[in-house]
Amino acid sequence: MVRNTLPRRFGVPGLPELNASQVNAAKSVLQKPISLIQGPPGTGKTVTSAAIVYHMEKQGQGQVLVCAPSNVAVDQLAGKISATGLKVVRLCAKSREAVSSPVEHLTLHYQVRHLDTSEKSELHKLQQLKDEQGELSSSDEKKYKNLKRATEREITQSADVIYCTCVGAADLRLSNFRFKQVLIDESTQATKPECLIPLVLGVKQVVLVAVSSPVEHLTLHYQVRHLDTSEKSELHKLQQLKDEQGELSSSDEKKYKNLKRATEREITQSADVIYCTCVGAADLRLSNFRFKQVLIDESTQATKPECLIPLVLGVKQVVLVADHCQLGPVIMCKKAARAGLALSLFERLVLLATKPIRLQVLYQSLCSNIANFTT
Repeated sequence: MVRNTLPRRFGVPGLPELNASQVNAAKSVLQKPISLIQGPPGTGKTVTSAAIVYHMEKQGQGQVLVCAPSNVAVDQLAGKISATGLKVVRLCAKSREAVSSPVEHLTLHYQVRHLDTSEKSELHKLQQLKDEQGELSSSDEKKYKNLKRATEREITQSADVIYCTCVGAADLRLSNFRFKQVLIDESTQATKPECLIPLVLGVKQVVLVAVSSPVEHLTLHYQVRHLDTSEKSELHKLQQLKDEQGELSSSDEKKYKNLKRATEREITQSADVIYCTCVGAADLRLSNFRFKQVLIDESTQATKPECLIPLVLGVKQVVLVADHCQLGPVIMCKKAARAGLALSLFERLVLLATKPIRLQVLYQSLCSNIANFTT
């Protein structure tokens, strides 16, 4: 148990009131060194996380570090926390500083550029000169870097909450920081090594937030484990032995792998529909499959090469579902984006005069005021 004084009320300024299960989650988290929060989509994990971070900061244990495996997840939670009135800094990789973001005003590079103090006038002048000329003299470049580093350090040290991706927690600009409280959102989307990066910075209290999959029972690995047939009893025995001992003898391991492959093939071949990510369509377990009909959902969020992966498996009929006016693929390399990689296959086909079929009726769980506004 962590000895913390619990707040009298768990409501947070700028956020919706928490429901009973969210309050219970926040109350439990604030008293434990390690907490896991799991919830299906729509249960308010982001709001709950934001409320937890707010109360963590108010406990006076220093700055709170908030991480997530993806930039989108980090930005979404940063926006929520900012609404509570806490001083937030979003640390981006330098390669992403040119990428627009809905929380750009919270980013460190934005705050450095727009810090309005007389002490920073020289930095701004040098920045402006660098933007205009493309480069500075060696002496000015050295001065510019020193001033920028000092300003970044000043802004970061004065923040209540620092946001970054899990990998971003290894940024050299955070090398001298020690965070006693760390929250990792969408933690199941990160590998263990990724999750461990923010946890080596002096952490005393950890919160891992993740979405529970409502379709886990449909996954191949679940069906392999739970296939209830006498033929698979040997596979189950070997699986149980592997779980208990951690490893099998070389002969048992070989037998286990062969049985598992055969079971996976049996389940996959008997399915009516197979689901996977675009990249997952290249899985070796699908190498002998030929799909005449393929549907790709959220296709504008994938690059053209990603979309093409499932389309080389003998396809005769393709359906791309998306809204090209919303999120597009995230391309880190500016040169690749300019060369056309930022244009999704969906958008490319629209430009080639393939007319999309539009859905006309809006079905969403919105309050009446918002619903009336959107229509």
